Amino acid sequence: MNQIGVGIIGSGKWGRKLAAGYLDAERKGRVRLIKVCDNSVAALGTLLLDHETACMGEDRLSAEVRDIMENADISAVHVATPSQTHSELVRMALQAGKNVFVEKPVSLNSLECQELVDLAAEKGLVIEDGNYGFDSCVQAAIEVVRRGDLGRILYVGVQWTGMIDATDKDVLFELGPAPIAILNSLLGTWPQEVSGVAGAYRASTGSEVVQIFAQYPDDIFAQIELNGIHPREMKEIFIVGSSATLDIDCLNQRVVEYSPPKITEIPVSPNQTITHEIDHFIDRITHGDCTVDQAMARTVESIEAVQSSLLTKVPSIKRSEGPQKATQSEMASLETAVGLLEIVHKGVNKTPIKNEGEVNPDLVRRYFVMLEKIGLVDGWDRSNQEKTYSLTTKGLQFLVDYYESQRLGEITDNTRRVLQAVGLG
Repeated sequence: MNQIGVGIIGSGKWGRKLAAGYLDAERKGRVRLIKVCDNSVAALGTLLLDHETACMGEDRLSAEVRDIMENADISAVHVATPSQTHSELVRMALQAGKNVFVEKPVSLNSLECQELVDLAAEKGLVIEDGNYGFDSCVQAAIEVVRRGDLGRILYVGVQWTGMIDATDKDVLFELGPAPIAILNSLLGTWPQEVSGVAGAYRASTGSEVVQIFAQYPDDIFAQIELNGIHPREMKEIFIVGSSATLDIDCLNQRVVEYSPPKITEIPVSPNQTITHEIDHFIDRITHGDCTVDQAMARTVESIEAVQSSLLTKVPSIKRSEGPQKATQSEMASLETAVGLLEIVHKGVNKTPIKNEGEVNPDLVRRYFVMLEKIGLVDGWDRSNQEKTYSLTTKGLQFLVDYYESQRLGEITDNTRRVLQAVGLG
């Protein structure tokens, strides 16, 4: 069997687990872990101290991404870096002819996510994202639901918690994709409508706690708690049906069915999620299975819809004593968004992708996608890159709020909510 050369980008907590998993696969003769890359020398050094990865040796470590992208012996790349870096690294890997496994989400933008999926299909490469669907308990739960043991599904509750550093992460994108994707697997459908409430308590920006409310077909209602400041990690789902209730504990890989007075523990053969992920990834590469999974983009679309609703459907629950000073990064983001809105307002209605000088065209497109999603602009001609836009009443009101914020030297709550909904706050 020819070994598949693998490179891992990111050697944080999860990256170290991946390295141990690929080394185990290497011992079985399936792969050859050639390089692990991280821009933190300290993080790389930790790999040499951990007993599971100490056998790697310094020659397999690098602080340069190009050592993976330009290495012809590496045909598979596993991305385990912060979410905001995923899309760029995935694109680089695909353009370099590498198969890619990336932890969720593939991108913070559904349009960009779809482009990456299409790029992989065009090049005949595998692209896959991390998925709790590999857990045996989720597979067991899917069988229970499909057999109809619960009767008609009525309600789904999810608790997805774990301490995250909100200084560079948003709990919605950090924790949200996994339960959204799992519910799709369990219910066999995507939500018809979503809304949410978000709060930040210790952090000055982003969200640390999000409550998502989702309406599915057949009157199924779901409530999902994402909590990045909870002291205990929980990955639990319970499904209430007309006949029974199913409790799914993804961390401990337990599934229990409650049909009072009967309580039944569903047999589950615990598995190592990372091992299963790696085996599945390698199997797809070996067999040339480049099947496109549209669920990757659909998951991000659902998260974007929640993000938009934080502005348009329900008030933020972030505690505030009144208008707050804008940070330097917030003002830079606001000025870019406002600049694009002003261009539209003044009648120059073509997306200025080619005329923004130092502004990255992909960033401009991302702004416009989110500005349209939250109703600040209307757009036409979706198949043309020179898409045209017009300012909505809500967009005009946003400009008024921004001008008032500028006059006061403070950022209003409404302006900050728009900034967060655009995904830049």
